[in-house]
Amino acid sequence: MKLNKEIIVAVIFTACAGLYAEGAENQKKFIRGNIADKTAAVREASGNEAVELSKSAIEFAVSNKEVLGNDRDLAALAVAGVLSLPADYVEKASSEEKEQLESQLLNLFNIYYDDTVRIAVLNKLSVISIPTDKFSTTLDDFMKNDVAAVQNGAVIKAALATLGVIGTDNSFRILYECMNQKQWDPYKAEIEQVVGRLSEKAFPEIVNIIRNGDIKECRQIFDLVENNENNSQIFKAEIAENVLAKTIYISENSSSADIDTEALQLDSLRVLAGLKWTRASKTVVTFFDTAVKEYEAGTLNANDFVEVINGVAVTAPIDVVQVFSSYLTGLNKSMESTSDKKPADNVVLAIISALGAIGDKHAFDSLLAVTYYNYPDNIIAAARDALAGLKW
Repeated sequence: MKLNKEIIVAVIFTACAGLYAEGAENQKKFIRGNIADKTAAVREASGNEAVELSKSAIEFAVSNKEVLGNDRDLAALAVAGVLSLPADYVEKASSEEKEQLESQLLNLFNIYYDDTVRIAVLNKLSVISIPTDKFSTTLDDFMKNDVAAVQNGAVIKAALATLGVIGTDNSFRILYECMNQKQWDPYKAEIEQVVGRLSEKAFPEIVNIIRNGDIKECRQIFDLVENNENNSQIFKAEIAENVLAKTIYISENSSSADIDTEALQLDSLRVLAGLKWTRASKTVVTFFDTAVKEYEAGTLNANDFVEVINGVAVTAPIDVVQVFSSYLTGLNKSMESTSDKKPADNVVLAIISALGAIGDKHAFDSLLAVTYYNYPDNIIAAARDALAGLKW
């Protein structure tokens, strides 16, 4: 047993000695060598030595920038220091070390105009865990004020990608403005992606845009939120409900709803129905009344109206029973008219099927009445099936 312990100790000592010798060699190279040698030492280092040399490289690059100016070798050392900084070290670092690292990286970004240095800093910032308040503010100002930077595509794209990770509600506001400015058109796709990703951090701002915006702005916000896979389903539902409420207001306060308004209404309802978002039941029931007016005015076709009925049924099953029953009663009365204008079969079937699926006994009278009118056989059969399924 004693022999085994001696062997283990010897092996550990040998391994540590090897690491120490390797580390000492790269440290010597870094201290003694010129800037190119320092860069080589950083690239060759590994383990704990890589941590120390990467930090030393960053410190050296920051401290000597003013003296050496736009020196390419110094910029290369800065890049090597940033890229070699291990993410797992940063994860375990103390709060003080993380704050110091943020300051150093921020200094690098601010004092170096070398694209490669700036992009290396931005890329590293996206994958390590350090405080980012100062950096996000710097990048906000960079996007807001540095108009000349629009010509610098690589840095702009890196800044946008980083803001997508560390950005705040203020970043959202700035980028939303950029998104609608012509000078930023070359980066419109990237900006839209980041704005969509930051939208959940800017919920009050988005609601304000929806409430005060027109259909074009509501559509823009809706698409940005709903098409971004990083946003939660809850957030998407909340935005869809706010958009739907706005489109109802627009429809009710204009002579007629246009195609764009009705399309956005349907898209909003689809999101809510897909998630069975019953929290929006009051808004959805209100929308049904709006949809009835649009359908009767001829701006909403029967197939779309059927989709509205189905969407409302799954989103507001409790609140809509009386509304659907009253509407079905109206359809029944229209069968008494001598006019050739009768209810569309698919609309009547949709209402009956929805009431049957909900199964509330308060639908009894309107469903029973269907069986006494001159409806096609399949509609009468559907009404009887729905009656049989009511819960008493």
